[in-house]
Amino acid sequence: MFRLLKRKISQNKYFWKFRHLIPSIKKNSDSKSKVINKIFFEIINQNNVVSIMDFGFGKGELLKEMYSKQKNIKFFFGVDINSQNIKNIKKTIKNPNTYFCERFDKNFLKKLEDFSIKKIDLVVFDRVLYIFSDEELKNLLKSITKVASNIFIDDFYKIPSFNSEYIHRDWVSIFKEYNFQVKINIDSINGNPEGCHAKTQLFSK
Repeated sequence: MFRLLKRKISQNKYFWKFRHLIPSIKKNSDSKSKVINKIFFEIINQNNVVSIMDFGFGKGELLKEMYSKQKNIKFFFGVDINSQNIKNIKKTIKNPNTYFCERFDKNFLKKLEDFSIKKIDLVVFDRVLYIFSDEELKNLLKSITKVASNIFIDDFYKIPSFNSEYIHRDWVSIFKEYNFQVKINIDSINGNPEGCHAKTQLFSK
């Protein structure tokens, strides 16, 4: 019962929007930064990534790591529903070619024009799309696939006869509709919560 409640809460956007107002169970002294998987460095180097966007960046570990260690990346973009996360990351990433906001919309696309870039080399969805309804997902991908060259997904993957409290989707079939082909298709680098099936995938156009 507790697991079911916890998972329903985690699929609610308002939980993530106001997450910073909820006291952490762990003490600050015990908290550890997320270790960025080496797969990101491999993808960036192999695909000559100059621009990156992390959708649902949370504490911004990935963007901060790329900012400090990947000097070939010139443009940093981030979308996160939590306004406090946006304020925090702006204090860390001091780069004129950055844009952080709460939603991917016309203002975001206008910012790409201001930077004189037509494509984002790598868009990252790291365990975030499962909270979207089918209609929300369709509207998002319809826009984002037009400006993305490579899309990284780590999310729950649909397989036959599998039921879970989380939404599982066939990402290969979904991205095929937008003319993206799967280049990496492995077990999730984030692991699997109990009763779930997740995959790490890279789609390229």
